[in-house]
Amino acid sequence: MELDKILTIEEESTTIDDLIKGFYSLINNPIAVIDENYKIVSHFSIDEKTLGETFYNTIKSGYWSIELINIINKELENKDYAYITFDNIKRLFIKLIDNNQHVIGYLVIIEFENKLKDIEPLIIKHLVKIITKHLIINVHHQNINNLNSLFTSLINNEFDNENIFLEKYHSLINIDKEFKLLIIYLNESNKKIYKNIEIYLTYLFIDSIIIFKEKYILVFINQNYNEEDINSFFFKYKLYGIISTPILNLFKANIIFDIEKKLLTYLMSYKNEYILYKESDYVFLSTIIATNNNILLLSLIHEDILEILKYDYTNDASLCSTLFNYLKNNHSLNECSKELFLHKNTITYRLNKIKDLINNNLDNVNLNLNYLHSLIIISYLKSINFNFSKYLNLTINNK
Repeated sequence: MELDKILTIEEESTTIDDLIKGFYSLINNPIAVIDENYKIVSHFSIDEKTLGETFYNTIKSGYWSIELINIINKELENKDYAYITFDNIKRLFIKLIDNNQHVIGYLVIIEFENKLKDIEPLIIKHLVKIITKHLIINVHHQNINNLNSLFTSLINNEFDNENIFLEKYHSLINIDKEFKLLIIYLNESNKKIYKNIEIYLTYLFIDSIIIFKEKYILVFINQNYNEEDINSFFFKYKLYGIISTPILNLFKANIIFDIEKKLLTYLMSYKNEYILYKESDYVFLSTIIATNNNILLLSLIHEDILEILKYDYTNDASLCSTLFNYLKNNHSLNECSKELFLHKNTITYRLNKIKDLINNNLDNVNLNLNYLHSLIIISYLKSINFNFSKYLNLTINNK
């Protein structure tokens, strides 16, 4: 019968306060829960004066006093529980211990209508178990919330220097963890199902830091993830996303966010697939974006490719995109034909035109790699709306 009541209390309680109140109704003894920092998390008593002066003052202040802490720690030094009397009122103090054998708080039951020795051990056992579980969850959620706040400030570039950030970071995380940054783009249709996405993300990335900024969701991941689950999630909600390589310096996360945004924007326009892109697959392109200097990028374009680009702009042709796909697909006419939706004869004609323009048969491996990199630079600059027409006119006029 007692077990049924205990299970009912546990089932109907959503907070520690609910639990304390429920168990009070069962044993008629005032109860208090204190966390590892000696803060009173919850307490319940019909008449607070039954707590005695020492604990009445403690309840009012919200924390145990130094004197009280010293007495209790001495009594519990080598024990998991102890009976201690204050103000002529007997109390049962029980350590609350997590799975790693760390003390995360204390449960206090005060002798009142029932003698402590008359309380069923089963009730105390279940009360300790469920309060411990609630404290663990509470501490975990608090820590995640604090980390969310810290990483939000980091992304918003609110720290004056790295030392201030690291001091706050290490106060929340004892050891350095390796994070990757996942960025998800939200369009207007995504925002309509925003809550569903948020819930699913929490399920996919337990213990990760999730931040919502502008039209992006940022997830700092420090655990293994299932790429298949993520791709299914992206496809279901029509989402685009990219994950970074491991972040070597967390203080630079806002810079990484900026680079990843640009890289994702490029991949969305170029590939347009609802999958998880990986920065590691686009290292050269990521490096280009990080350069953040269009003049420098233009200087890296091979003169042969620049010649082909001029031809495209002058004749409204598409030789650059043809060459890019041809080189990217390892000189395969079949693959190039499929990707461009063009007949192989058309591609062959264009390639012959390119060879004539640059006087090159496209059989030099190193030079072809240089061409490919130049074409990637052009593709990226086009994605950020660089005015190639104006630039090419200037180069032609300067000649």
